[in-house]
Amino acid sequence: MKQCWLLLLLMLLWLVACDEPLDEPVEQAGSAVVGFGNGEARGGKTAVFPATITADYTPTDCPFAADTDRQVDCGTLTVPENRTLADSPTIELAIGILRAASDDPLPDPVVFLTGGPGDSALADLATAADSWTEYPFTETRDVIFIDQRGTGYSQPFLDCPEFDEDSENGEQQCHERLLDEGIDLTAYNTAENAADVADLMQALGIDEYNLLGVSYGTRLALVVMRDHPAGVRAVVLDSPFPPNARTPQEEAVAIWDGIQAVLADCAADPDCAGRYPDLEDKLIDAVIQLNEEPLGDLIGDDILAVIEKMMFSSEEYGYLIPLLIEQVYNGEYEMFEELTQELLGYGASQRQADDEGNSSEGMYNSVICRDEYAFATEAEAEAEIAANIPEPLQAGLSLAVFQLYETCSFWEAGEAAAVENEAVVSDIPTLVLVGEYDPATPPAWARLAVETLANGYLFELPGSGHSLLSTNQCAIDLMEVFWQEPGVEPNGRCVDELGELVFE
Repeated sequence: MKQCWLLLLLMLLWLVACDEPLDEPVEQAGSAVVGFGNGEARGGKTAVFPATITADYTPTDCPFAADTDRQVDCGTLTVPENRTLADSPTIELAIGILRAASDDPLPDPVVFLTGGPGDSALADLATAADSWTEYPFTETRDVIFIDQRGTGYSQPFLDCPEFDEDSENGEQQCHERLLDEGIDLTAYNTAENAADVADLMQALGIDEYNLLGVSYGTRLALVVMRDHPAGVRAVVLDSPFPPNARTPQEEAVAIWDGIQAVLADCAADPDCAGRYPDLEDKLIDAVIQLNEEPLGDLIGDDILAVIEKMMFSSEEYGYLIPLLIEQVYNGEYEMFEELTQELLGYGASQRQADDEGNSSEGMYNSVICRDEYAFATEAEAEAEIAANIPEPLQAGLSLAVFQLYETCSFWEAGEAAAVENEAVVSDIPTLVLVGEYDPATPPAWARLAVETLANGYLFELPGSGHSLLSTNQCAIDLMEVFWQEPGVEPNGRCVDELGELVFE
């Protein structure tokens, strides 16, 4: 009986110690006891970790020269690779902080969560810091950039150069090399990413902060809101990718839905409809024709790949889509060839090289295989595609889906807990932005995400594509107003003023 009481006392002391706040903010180096923390994450269970495991922040020189006169500080956050293992090895996450212009900045910084998964946030800071300073909120708030585990300047970097070496089995070679290097591929996932964000905030002594997620970064932001809500003041989700989206079944269908939205807008415009009638039939015929009689290395499926990229950057290219379809239907390929080189740099049967060397294909595979493709069978994806996409277009639109199923069959990323496939319920004020033609994170996913966000404000921007805050002034204005008063829905007048895309 005494042993039971002693054990209970030790557990209570451990819980009190873990819940004890930092005595004062840590401005230089710091540490935090790690854990998934908070609420009923992980299907109603909270992971328990030894109190001796800590996350340590160490200031360092920046590994790059940022193109800005604004102060940029850097550091590394050392965390366990796998928080479910008491004896886990540690990894290092690269951190960059773009300081506010003000000498007296607000205490709640904005934490930027980039997409991919697998992209480098610090690469964005290194090459586009001056662009970031154009956002008004950076006058008064610091912006914290995190190279998520396995990406960018973080170590290890789960890059797969084998992809760029024209190898027939590059992904298998990369997988085997990463395992030989001792990488635990099950540990590179969204839940661990979210715990990294929470640990960084604690190690830096930050009591309150804001999240800005783009594409996959929105998925990460939502999981932070679910697992580690303490201290999160407000959230902006640009091009949402919610956990409860049925990704394997829907991502190919989403591209086709986006194309249909463009064609419907053209059909509703008397001028566009008069110049480009019957665009869906013409597109199908053009794809069939070029698949049967390729133009050098280019095939009909490349038409679909180009249109997808044009919708992705709709503000720049979307107005040309009806014209492109008309031209390829008539056997006129000059613009198609130019756009293929400009937007893809390759044909459908080839993989685009990562010229910058910043994307982590290994991280991408681990996250997508574990958090997404583990929740649906290949047969389920096939059925959804067959039911919603015209048969001649199915192969071209679903190529990436079935390539991922093949990769996931040997990647050994494991299967996420059931909660990683469920809606995030939260009352944290959240601004949700999505483009009408976004083929990667479609408007349906934005509507799905906001259904369970009690203080969520959704704005769908007509004629727009993916990653709105990069180019869309209306989206930027909505974000700026929201940061000032996150408890109040922003005035959406600028959305109404955008109007539909004017086609060429």
